[in-house]
Amino acid sequence: MGLIKLYQFQPEPSWKAGATLVADNPEQQIMGTISFKQWAPGHVETAINATGLPVGKHAVHVHAFGDMREGCKSTGPHFRSSIIGNIEVKDDGNAMIDFHSPYINLFGFAGIVGRAIVIHEKPSEIYRFPDLSINNPVSFQGEEDTVGARIACGIITILDNVS
Repeated sequence: MGLIKLYQFQPEPSWKAGATLVADNPEQQIMGTISFKQWAPGHVETAINATGLPVGKHAVHVHAFGDMREGCKSTGPHFRSSIIGNIEVKDDGNAMIDFHSPYINLFGFAGIVGRAIVIHEKPSEIYRFPDLSINNPVSFQGEEDTVGARIACGIITILDNVS
């Protein structure tokens, strides 16, 4: 009887994107990365690895503009069609999290490539997320007002799909 060797199929994501996070205040030592792997429309694997953040929960949002000429301020309002959520920062100031999101797409009308990712001072109120069925890419102001200052941000760009 022959031995059959089975190979597990390891699919590759269609696209990868990411951002290098920098502190909005140059005196803070916040830095990190966020990566996005698009497996299929509405199925994006997200990984956040950041250091130097204040302890506690912080909202993470996609903002409308990939513009950091004036720091995180010039990233504009929340890009309402793409929900990230909150991250929990440990006592050492580090946050590492991996998750899948049905609310993110890299390309298209609600695409996040070319926009900015922002970490806020306070957490999102989870039940105040917008109605995603409304086809409006600009966020509603209520959420913007509750999450506090922008403490870190980065521009989301396409990454090498091979590495």
